[in-house]
Amino acid sequence: MVLILSRPFNIVKAPPRRGRGGAGLGEGKEKKKGGASLLVLKSKKDNKLYIGYTNNLKKRIQEHNKGRTFSTAYRGTFFLVYYESFKSQKDAVTREKQLKQFKSAYGHLKKRIQNSLHES
Repeated sequence: MVLILSRPFNIVKAPPRRGRGGAGLGEGKEKKKGGASLLVLKSKKDNKLYIGYTNNLKKRIQEHNKGRTFSTAYRGTFFLVYYESFKSQKDAVTREKQLKQFKSAYGHLKKRIQNSLHES
C-alpha cells in the first residue's frame, strides 16, 4: 500500500496495484503463496522470444495475446514453447534473471529446445 500526502496531515490511500503492471525483475509484485512458472513464448509475427514468469500460465499467455502486456503488445500472437514450474516464486524470478542476464544460460536453453522453437 502506498500513502500519498495530499495536504499536511491528510493521508489519502492510493488504489492497490493490479497484476504485474510492467514491473521488471521482482519489484512491484504482490506476494502470493504457491508456485510459479517461468515461461518462454514465441511471437508468430517476428519469431522472437519472450521470457517471463507467472503464477497463472494460461492467463498470462492470454494477456500477451490480447495485447495487455506493454512489452509485447506490438508483437502479435504468441505461443508457448517452453516452461519450468517452481514451488517458490523467488526461484522463478531467479531463473528469469539468469536467462535474461547471462547469454550462455539463454543459449543453452535455446539449444535444448531447438526443435520446439522451429515448430509453429
